[in-house]
Amino acid sequence: ADYNFKVLTDAGTTAINVDAGANAGKGEVGLGYTANPDGNNRAWLKIYPPALTTATDKSTSLVSIQPDYVLTMDGTVPVAATLQLEEPNLSGAPTLAATLYIKDAPHEGAAGAAANAAIWIAAGDIAMKGTSYLRLPIHDTDGTVEGSLWYDASEDKLKFKTAAGVETITSS
Repeated sequence: ADYNFKVLTDAGTTAINVDAGANAGKGEVGLGYTANPDGNNRAWLKIYPPALTTATDKSTSLVSIQPDYVLTMDGTVPVAATLQLEEPNLSGAPTLAATLYIKDAPHEGAAGAAANAAIWIAAGDIAMKGTSYLRLPIHDTDGTVEGSLWYDASEDKLKFKTAAGVETITSS
């Protein structure tokens, strides 16, 4: 049976929407509501936050995961994390496939480009295992991409790739 339901806010807007018939009967859960800003984006969980105003000197985010409890491990556990993403189970050949895809980065930071990033690590190390690559485009002064600086974790080497080829960077 196709049962749908909504939880409304005091203002009458949708807070939670469950559409059992969406996605070819697989269903869809929506948090918040807007008139489908991206009709091409099919997802099981969609989040449409309302416009928010934040006071000066207060941080803000559209989604915040702040565990206020302790994860107690009884012995050794393989992974303990706030968020774990796994490879999507795909069928077909998408143009681009990713476990995490960041469509855009902000550009409104008060300090200009130095205050904007698609990912900002405020503390802690970044660990890359296996055959991971970290690619950083290197731009000329006119904005032309000259190549990419990348770390090849499978070889534990830093490399520079241009149209002419790949060079391994060594210390002198």
